[in-house]
Amino acid sequence: MKVENHTPFPSVAWENADASRCQHLTCLTRVKYRLQPPPDYYSSYWSLRLTPDQGELFGGDQYYGDDITRPVRYESDFITYKSRTDIVLNAIAHSPDGTPKMHWNCGIKVLTPSGKILKHLILNVRGARQWVKMPIGWAKSPLEAVKRVRLSYDKAQGGSLYDPRKEEEEIPTYLAYNAINPSGTGIRHRKMLPNSFPVHQVEWATPQLTPKSYPPGFGFINRAWPIRTGYAGTYDQQWLDNQHPYPPKDFNVFHHQAANPELILDRHIEVNSRFELENLLPRAPRVSFHLPELHCFVETTDKQGNQSRTRMKIDTVLIDIESDQSEDWAVYVSYRHYQVINDPIQALNFKYLPVEWINRSKTKPPRTEQSQTEQSQKAALQEISYGR
Repeated sequence: MKVENHTPFPSVAWENADASRCQHLTCLTRVKYRLQPPPDYYSSYWSLRLTPDQGELFGGDQYYGDDITRPVRYESDFITYKSRTDIVLNAIAHSPDGTPKMHWNCGIKVLTPSGKILKHLILNVRGARQWVKMPIGWAKSPLEAVKRVRLSYDKAQGGSLYDPRKEEEEIPTYLAYNAINPSGTGIRHRKMLPNSFPVHQVEWATPQLTPKSYPPGFGFINRAWPIRTGYAGTYDQQWLDNQHPYPPKDFNVFHHQAANPELILDRHIEVNSRFELENLLPRAPRVSFHLPELHCFVETTDKQGNQSRTRMKIDTVLIDIESDQSEDWAVYVSYRHYQVINDPIQALNFKYLPVEWINRSKTKPPRTEQSQTEQSQKAALQEISYGR
């Protein structure tokens, strides 16, 4: 299969098989934007601008501190299919007025182009304190006011506790394990060493309205956590004997949804959808922006010469704004297409709508196909504005 990418964005296509051993094609294009503040910074409406350096696809899961016991910061882009859109946010909660506080709320709201609320999730963050072992048991130290709290699952309640007497074993023995959030701040146990450890700082703002089966947070859910492994199917001797290397017959595609279940939409998101952020950027308590009206397409040609053209769906929006440097604030938008392969595909082209507009307006054809692609990409990156 000959693959050509006529976009300035990283794109890839690969073949795969499902549990029924049916062959499928997955096509992926990922677009990277910079979250651009307005000239006065304090205005509530911000914009997304295409970055000149689109970077590489995430080839594997990346963890905070490169430690697999900590939460996932970036999940691999190489997912076969998502039936809905994941909304993921890597961020820091900032106090509303920039002064140290004992606690405050932060949140994200996702709306349709017409203004209908799709998701609205609010977290409460608290200052720093420790669990300290006292003669009569464990107690919390006094609460310390803070200006910012990193919104990661290792700042939320939960965790796992190894048996310190069996640290040298190849397979660790747990004294306690929180299946909802194995990366949490820590677990108190009568057999643990009397070392102090942090009290959780992140929790649901309305716990009575939020399922207790999900950890409070906006980030990726580790694919190995029970929240997701319950959809992965049954891997047993019968699977090894009769189904391997294909997925188990009880595999559920929902396993590929990587966002917190509270931030998985009921469908694929539309372009021009609006996002509202609360207390998630310094000196900007309220921020809103729209997804740009950019459409990605895949064109295929089979061995009989039949051609088809399909618009790819947005299945992941990653808002990555936890850096201290504003120029690193980015929004990644992933477009994906998934189809059954009935006939062998001879050629596949990735395209996107602005390039077509630009090519259509040209009166003189460029000298080479290569120069056409380069000119189109350069024009698209320099001429198209996505602010409102």
